[in-house]
Amino acid sequence: MLRRATIAATIFSLFSSCVSIADSLPPLTQESIEHFLQSMDDVQRLGKKYSADAKAVNASTGRPSGMAMSNEQQLARAAAPISSALAEMRKSEGFGEMVATVKRHGFGDVEEWAKLGDRALRAYAANRLAADMPKINAQMEQMRENLKRSGMPAARQETMLKLMQPGAELMKQFEQIPAEDKRAVEPYMVQFRKLAESPR
Repeated sequence: MLRRATIAATIFSLFSSCVSIADSLPPLTQESIEHFLQSMDDVQRLGKKYSADAKAVNASTGRPSGMAMSNEQQLARAAAPISSALAEMRKSEGFGEMVATVKRHGFGDVEEWAKLGDRALRAYAANRLAADMPKINAQMEQMRENLKRSGMPAARQETMLKLMQPGAELMKQFEQIPAEDKRAVEPYMVQFRKLAESPR
């Protein structure tokens, strides 16, 4: 149970920090979003190329091709998917080629590119979640009511409520994604959905 609480708190912490970072960045624009999406076609091709090369080398040497991610690593990837991918790519021999690719698409450096991509993907996720937000909030409120009527000992109820709290806070954070960010990505929802659902 403590583990679950720690993971839930980590979700909230990661997302909160990402929202505060977004507040300090320039606004998303049609130009920057289109440049990012165009760059991802080339970057994904590079990722597949060097991933295939690494798997071939590992297969020939008998080394495992990868390790399962921890819950914390999965959460970090969910909160900042492009920055997480960038951190992995830094270890690849194709990193220099990736830097050149990103700059060719109009970005000053890969950090700027990754932060913009993370921000746009969070706005995309908030847009997709928006329609379900009232239902999710209602379900969470119903869970609280059910807990109160459960006859569970007070200490146990308090523990369960604490476990639910980060989830409720996370929903609030989604609602606080800047409206201008959500509007900026609306014309590109199909492209972002393909990107979000593409195999890594």
